[in-house]
Amino acid sequence: MRIDARLARLTVIGSWAALFVVLWATGASSRYLGARTQWLVPFGAVTLVGALALALRGPRHGARLRAGEGIGLLLLCVPLVGALLVPHAELGAYAASHKSTGFFPAVKPKPPATPRDVTLLDVKVAQRDDFYALVSHIHRGTRVDLVGIVTHTGADSFSLTRFYITCCIADAQPLTIVVRSRARPQVDEWVRVVGPLTRDWGLAADHVTRVAKPSQPYLSFSPR
Repeated sequence: MRIDARLARLTVIGSWAALFVVLWATGASSRYLGARTQWLVPFGAVTLVGALALALRGPRHGARLRAGEGIGLLLLCVPLVGALLVPHAELGAYAASHKSTGFFPAVKPKPPATPRDVTLLDVKVAQRDDFYALVSHIHRGTRVDLVGIVTHTGADSFSLTRFYITCCIADAQPLTIVVRSRARPQVDEWVRVVGPLTRDWGLAADHVTRVAKPSQPYLSFSPR
């Protein structure tokens, strides 16, 4: 079977260009990349569309696709298939139970302006960094307003989790806090929890409200 090399190249470039354009147009890049690497999506979209346009202007009849090049093009399609499967593998309770929790960011986030701006990332950093806790005014008794996904439930408590990503979804790390509450949220349900931090860095909930999944479900370091 003869496969045209030019057509094979155009197919691969076009497929990748289409993915980057869709991610850019829909704003879905947050499902794959952290805040510091999302610039790759518009850059990739513009670059690949330009490369595709130039390739289309070349000779219309290419040589036969050689086995070595064919294998290379096929390998380029593997991460593309993986990227398409990511939306069907949301990070939730199962992922949280199977990922490492030995987390501490290499670069600390900018301290929150007010207690209402505190995230689970801020709480976890303050728990291990006294200076950050001081400048962020995060301590036992600080009243916080957190949104996360329920990853475990008990008789009088549940675990609230957000995933932190440095570069992309592949390096996601779960950040979890124990919430003391009589509320009965379901596992993998998104909730908003308001209350003070306890002496053991848990959270004594005054209010627990079910909410929709945020448009940016993952936390990452970015200037506020």
